[in-house]
Amino acid sequence: MVVNGCNQRITDSKDICDCFNKHFCTVGEKLSNNIVQPDTNFNKYLPWTSKESMFCTPTTRLEIEKIISSLKNNKSPGPDNIWPKVIKAIAELVAEPLSFIYNLSFVNGIVP
Repeated sequence: MVVNGCNQRITDSKDICDCFNKHFCTVGEKLSNNIVQPDTNFNKYLPWTSKESMFCTPTTRLEIEKIISSLKNNKSPGPDNIWPKVIKAIAELVAEPLSFIYNLSFVNGIVP
């Protein structure tokens, strides 16, 4: 036996199922209506940018090599499973292509 929102006793199995269904069908909507909408004005976090764009200074091969050399050898690899020690060993070979890819990403606004 279930008591619904109107204080009526429900004993029929189908009516009990319908009552539960009506209740649970509204749970998501009621919860979403109570969510406070975030402040989407990100300009306060990025005061140096205009509202239309954000400029990233182009990187260089030397900057990439400097960053690679600062990696700690004893750290675990990332999702690519490449250890910092390996990246350091090939830094001179990959710095120029990485610089090109990063700069192309900045210009086109597309992150691969």
